Amino acid sequence: MQARLLSSFTTLLLFAALPAAAGSEKAALERPAGEGVIEVQVEGLPSSEGILFVSLYLTDDGYPGEWLLAYSTQQLPAQTASDGTMLARFESVPAGWFVIAVLHDADSNKEMATNALGIPKEGYGFSNNPKSFFGPPGFDKAAVYLEPDETKQVLITIK
Repeated sequence: MQARLLSSFTTLLLFAALPAAAGSEKAALERPAGEGVIEVQVEGLPSSEGILFVSLYLTDDGYPGEWLLAYSTQQLPAQTASDGTMLARFESVPAGWFVIAVLHDADSNKEMATNALGIPKEGYGFSNNPKSFFGPPGFDKAAVYLEPDETKQVLITIK
């Protein structure tokens, strides 16, 4: 039993260590000329404590855990949430594929709190609300396309 648990734990660590978007074709595509606007609605915040990080990635560089490498990140005080919902808006975004990653940093330490197995203890979410079982979804699973001059609305539900 212990060997099976250790094997499962090792498998979980290996999956979590893999790059989130290895070989992502969408991230490598050229961008069309033009810009657009992205409006993000985040639902399901479990509390009004801490900060909500809403990060916009145009490529898989830094995605999803390195918000400092994101194209743009907004840090919103969670106490401004209305019924567990917050809004973020990104203007003048280059058209093409993008991903939004959200972290509800309830303890305001600027990183995701996890348990001993690496399972998140704080709320998170991604554009497209993809299912993921071992680690974050790949860039291609969470990617959304922004046309030039479009205002794209993205709904993210916190897990």
